Amino acid sequence: MGGPGKQPIKIVVPFSAGSATDIIARTDLAEPGYLRPSRVTMHVNKVHHVTTITRVAQDLGEDEDWLRDVANEMEIEDGVIWVYGVGEDGVLAFTDFGIENLVELVRVYKQHPELLRR
Repeated sequence: MGGPGKQPIKIVVPFSAGSATDIIARTDLAEPGYLRPSRVTMHVNKVHHVTTITRVAQDLGEDEDWLRDVANEMEIEDGVIWVYGVGEDGVLAFTDFGIENLVELVRVYKQHPELLRR
């Protein structure tokens, strides 16, 4: 790590995307300015936009209420999220990956409508 008597220090570098997770890096006092990555594993969210269910329903030519029933089968890992704003109850929205998953579910439920739980 450095010369005798030199103690490593921890520097906390905030994640610039506004994440609550901090990146902790270690540096050696003998090598100022050099940051070695820690062994901390963190998820880096690469989603830069979402599309509301109203827009997706319009784009797919599907009934929004029916599409909402289909989307109820999805989990956050599938690319669906709730977006909240001032004075709003919340809006169902999808990442691009979520739209792909929703389209696949639509295909399945159109072939097998009896599978859809209402």
